[in-house]
Amino acid sequence: MLRTEPRWVLLPENHPLADQESIDFADLLDEPFIALPTAAGAVRDFWLGNDARNGRHPKIGAEAATPEDKLEAVSSVSAFACSPRIMCRCTAGQV
Repeated sequence: MLRTEPRWVLLPENHPLADQESIDFADLLDEPFIALPTAAGAVRDFWLGNDARNGRHPKIGAEAATPEDKLEAVSSVSAFACSPRIMCRCTAGQV
């Protein structure tokens, strides 16, 4: 393993879980995810949390190839995305 990256969650401001300090991944399993394109392979699987799903397939609400596309999708399709911490900190209150 070269690197580990914790998953943080980008949610629309009006999402019922948006005001919580932390969110259990199990609470997100039935929510629509914003995913990287399928060509991203293992990176897509990581950000979809496939290792924590116990075989359950993610519900894909949209695909986004760039951070900008991901932020736009979070605000427009009422879905959420897992992202690196730095992206969540920089965008807090902007989505």
